Amino acid sequence: MKKYILFNIIVLTALLGCDDLLEENPSFTLNEQTLFKTKESAQLALNACYGWVAHHQMYGQGLINVTELASGIAWARKNPGNDESNMAAFEFLPDGFYPTFLWDGLYKAISETNIFIAAAENSSIENKEHLMAQAKFLRGLAYYNLAYIWGGVPLKLTPPTAETTDVPRATRKEVIEQVIKDFNDAAENLNETEEDSSIPSKLTTWSMLAKVYFLEASAEGVGSSLWSTARDFGEKVFAVVGTAPPLEPVYADLFNENTRESVESLFKLNYSPQGTGRSFNKNGWMQSPYFSTVGGKHFPNRRVSKAHFNYFRSRHPGDPRIDASYFHTTYVNALNGNTENTYPIIAATGNRGTWPYFKKHHDSRIAGQFTYKNFIVLRYADLLLLMADVENELGNTGVAVGYVNQVLARARASVSPAALEPADVPLTISQQDLRQLIFDERLFELGNEGHSFIETRRRGIEYLGSITQRHNAEPDAIPGFESSSPWSGHRLPESGLTLERTLLMPIPQKEINNNKAIDQSNQNIGW
Repeated sequence: MKKYILFNIIVLTALLGCDDLLEENPSFTLNEQTLFKTKESAQLALNACYGWVAHHQMYGQGLINVTELASGIAWARKNPGNDESNMAAFEFLPDGFYPTFLWDGLYKAISETNIFIAAAENSSIENKEHLMAQAKFLRGLAYYNLAYIWGGVPLKLTPPTAETTDVPRATRKEVIEQVIKDFNDAAENLNETEEDSSIPSKLTTWSMLAKVYFLEASAEGVGSSLWSTARDFGEKVFAVVGTAPPLEPVYADLFNENTRESVESLFKLNYSPQGTGRSFNKNGWMQSPYFSTVGGKHFPNRRVSKAHFNYFRSRHPGDPRIDASYFHTTYVNALNGNTENTYPIIAATGNRGTWPYFKKHHDSRIAGQFTYKNFIVLRYADLLLLMADVENELGNTGVAVGYVNQVLARARASVSPAALEPADVPLTISQQDLRQLIFDERLFELGNEGHSFIETRRRGIEYLGSITQRHNAEPDAIPGFESSSPWSGHRLPESGLTLERTLLMPIPQKEINNNKAIDQSNQNIGW
């Protein structure tokens, strides 16, 4: 069943015609018995939950803006006091607009799924277990992002009421345990596979569980017992699809504006021109180069860092993924057909074209701020690369190399004639060298897809420090906002508490002010 992006306001509009609903007093929740008298009304309400996950406070804008800008491999136009500038400079603000925007969006999605789960539990509709499983997956996905961006957060698992507004901060471990529980519970009642990847399946949840344990093992380091647990879940996926899971033949097609479904997608969000304004994908507008869309709409003050772009090119010159991921050298002005220059042709400090533009979310059809280009949240290449890291840590370097080379081979074959780069990894590579290579390849392959904040921090301060040091080696990386030009680079912390504290975002000040169960003492270290 296709999932079209609808919001709670649509659900309420459709249901408020029922007299018995109007007789209730749903101050904080919906009337479960009325809402779920039929499986059709329940499906409509579940669609609203999907809508909040796709909402521009979550995957439709907020998550990409925060996780990419604050990753250490992005740049934002310098503007003192501007939230995006501060994120790109690792000067995170507890009252920053976009982190608070994302936090609120994640908890809105959680609130809606909590309402849905409680309503479905109390209903007698025939397919409620499958619908509840989808809602639990969505809630787990929201808490996954909260845990890896902020650490321990308030755990809210029931419909909101006046008595449950103030919730203490759970530990990071407790939040991760809830994520694992939601994904495991979802897996019990999801179908093994789905033709439409906008509906999560067992493959989706097993892949996310592999990823959670992979991230936890990465944090614990060499010798963690969780590497084996991650492998167990990855192998459950491979048992269904094979150890050579389907990859999109052409890498760029993953991000083509006309791609509605991909064989590589494990979970995606659909966007429709029939959706409400807030359900549209705003990522294209947020990153499009100047005048690169038919409507001339752009806001390209967020781009990839030159340090990361140059590192990618130096490691894999001619890699087709570079052209698919970034507008560099030139791009076409959609309004007049002219060729516009950008980095590296424009390399002078102080020029607005001195950084390559992100490309994966670009949609040439944008006439306003919204696009209906679909968004792939999780894909098989992600699983292959994480399983490569897992096998490498377990001492199975040959198996790990095989998984990496599947991803690299697809990249080469994405153009005709096939590219020479990225070249296969030799079986003679050492475990340590392969560990670093996989760390880099995950950033190259998955960059600007909503993972980068987590990826750059998953091996701790040593690996994050290597990224910031490389970033600061760029000649125009100027401390703070000492340059009067907005078109200069940021300088990032390289070590110590100033870097360590950036492993997590500060808890939004709004939450501390409004939640009576927490106070300033609950803030993340260093903030």
